[in-house]
Amino acid sequence: MRTPGSRACALASSLYRGPRRAAWQAAAAVAAAALLTSCAAPGTGRSSAGVSRNGGGHSSVTLSRDGQAWQLTALTVSVRSGGAWQRLNPPAPPAQGNSVVVRGSLALVASVAGTTLTLAVSHDGGGTWATSTAPLGTQTTAAFIAVSPDETHWMVGPASDLSTGGVSQYSTGFVNATSGTLSQVSLPGPAADLAWSGSAMLVPGGPGDSHLYMSTSLGQSWQDVSSAVLGFTPPASDIPATEPVFGPLIGLSGGAAVIPVEHVTATGLIVDLEATTTGTSYTSIGTTTASGDYGGGPLALASSSYGPDEAAFVPPGTTNLYIVASQGPQTTIHMSGLPVSPDSISFQNAADGIAQTTLSSCANGKSDCTVTVTQYLTTDGGHTWTAS
Repeated sequence: MRTPGSRACALASSLYRGPRRAAWQAAAAVAAAALLTSCAAPGTGRSSAGVSRNGGGHSSVTLSRDGQAWQLTALTVSVRSGGAWQRLNPPAPPAQGNSVVVRGSLALVASVAGTTLTLAVSHDGGGTWATSTAPLGTQTTAAFIAVSPDETHWMVGPASDLSTGGVSQYSTGFVNATSGTLSQVSLPGPAADLAWSGSAMLVPGGPGDSHLYMSTSLGQSWQDVSSAVLGFTPPASDIPATEPVFGPLIGLSGGAAVIPVEHVTATGLIVDLEATTTGTSYTSIGTTTASGDYGGGPLALASSSYGPDEAAFVPPGTTNLYIVASQGPQTTIHMSGLPVSPDSISFQNAADGIAQTTLSSCANGKSDCTVTVTQYLTTDGGHTWTAS
């Protein structure tokens, strides 16, 4: 059977578990709960930027691929660093998604109000803030930040609703200028999937995310570098279901980027992992596999950075954690303590991490269904997990 697309699952996640839902969002959450049931079923794709709610609590935790985990309580943002939480008081509450990034004394928080995006930046760990605003074409509730390894540049963009079958897919992004203001650029793919590789930006795009694009001009221009990874340039339309597609990228603070190349076969999913430090040449660093029927389209794997030079992946429907270094080799860890395969993971370093699981049950066939989302913690690099 064909499973919901990764973007549909991510949207359902934001509607169902997003903080401070408006009345219209609450109505949409009812439908989102049903979609989440199918998104969380064994053998389906996972959104790697999940939000976790436990036991009816009023706060939530957002997990991001860049190792960030943040929680909003009242007007205070708590960001997990290792096994501790750091509190921030930005000028405005963060948007949904990967909208909070802390790297040492650098802190960035993206907020959305109507059709205005605000980015708050602090260079002293949240003591003082400077803000920049940018207009958006449409209303959104989510924003995504990607920071360069040298922490001098960042790209921030709103959630985009791009059709995976579209030939030309451009979304809006904003990059910081020398003056600190935000400069608008066009991205050939969603900001949520973008990563830095050294001073270059990479993003999957094109029909079904079958192409990989690179910019060395801070988003002013882009070139198709698909052939450097695949050995050929995919067609501009009518992509066969058997063709490889690119999953969401992981930017490592050490300067490398990890690129998942997904192959859906008759028996399951194969993900070839490539690494680059330049954006122009790529090295194979590992392969992950999972059995099942995955339909078509890109799948957002549960994935995260794992320290400055490694990345972590969990194939859908499994509890196997694959650790890959930007220079190789690959390590497999069987995760103990998780009831099901996680929807999303986020490692703050090579020891401390958070995983989110979703369990659904229906009292009467397909009706009276409940969705339970739980987060688990690890302090030994992913070997054992304990419910939070």
